[in-house]
Amino acid sequence: MLIPCLGGLHIAMNFLGVIGQHMVDSGLRELWVKRDLLGANAAQHERGMHMPGAHKLTLHALWRLLLPRLCTYLEEVDVTLRAELSDLCQSVDADYIAQMVDKLTTDRFQ
Repeated sequence: MLIPCLGGLHIAMNFLGVIGQHMVDSGLRELWVKRDLLGANAAQHERGMHMPGAHKLTLHALWRLLLPRLCTYLEEVDVTLRAELSDLCQSVDADYIAQMVDKLTTDRFQ
């Protein structure tokens, strides 16, 4: 019996394709074109692996919007966790987002 398995690239492409289908009417393509991250043709033929820069910039922009609200919330709920997250944001460690996600998914935060 032969069981075909997709490689990492194909899995990532399929995953980003599903996200693209889910977000089709979100206005993200129009935003990318308006801000000159992508041309109209590139945005129309959206496939995540062709534009990782646009996805990274979008993620970074969303974190910049979310983080101040999260810090305000944490001031009321858990000042210690807020200080830890603030220290991570000041960190030069390239893996700070992964560390932040780890902290936010602990039982302490939930």
